[in-house]
Amino acid sequence: MAATFRHNSTETSSAIFDLSLYQPIFSTSFDLSFFIRSRQSSSLIMFFGEYIGSLADTFVTLELENGHLGVRMKFCDFENYSLTNSDIYNNGEQHLVSVQMRGNSVKLTVDNVLQFEKPITPSSTCNFNSNYLMFGGEYPSATRRKRRETITVTDVKDFSSVVSYKGTIQDVRLGNSLSVQFYDLSDPSSSLLQTVSAANQSGLTEGEISDPVCDHLSPCENNSTCQDVFFNDYR
Repeated sequence: MAATFRHNSTETSSAIFDLSLYQPIFSTSFDLSFFIRSRQSSSLIMFFGEYIGSLADTFVTLELENGHLGVRMKFCDFENYSLTNSDIYNNGEQHLVSVQMRGNSVKLTVDNVLQFEKPITPSSTCNFNSNYLMFGGEYPSATRRKRRETITVTDVKDFSSVVSYKGTIQDVRLGNSLSVQFYDLSDPSSSLLQTVSAANQSGLTEGEISDPVCDHLSPCENNSTCQDVFFNDYR
């Protein structure tokens, strides 16, 4: 099921999932996948892990930066931030993304094409803490957020300038174990996977809903006609 984040004039949208019960399952490996659709230049789409400001923090993110997709990762004393090289993913099209940890590496796959694989090299054993899965720009121990449309990550632990995500997210899965649901299913037995519902969510719009761009921006002049185009575009 899809959810639209920051539809229309909504300032912030978020969905927070408590996965602490599943910590043993994802401590050494996980495959988190979902569809995204956006025209936003830069934002924090997803945070997965634990962040309290300690050396033992472990987390991965998925972010937009100038249309590219990036993953920041922290595994105890190991830190890294990597970006896709060429393709742009804020084109209003739907893209299937997968952030995967297997053994000693983290992979980002987009539309079934491997974008990069980064080795994880902490100085000692560091199991992944999967306490929280957050969408829309939220993260644990949030600090004051500045609203900007460009972000550059120089310190993976610094979330002070992240931008809330504007777009859609659909069909969130954690491997073959869990189906992450923004909304409760009318018939839970219809899912072949175990379902997890949000512990807290706000500002979401059910489905993939485009903004009335013509009404907001009035982009057409000289008596020309403006027509809204899915997704969040006009002609």
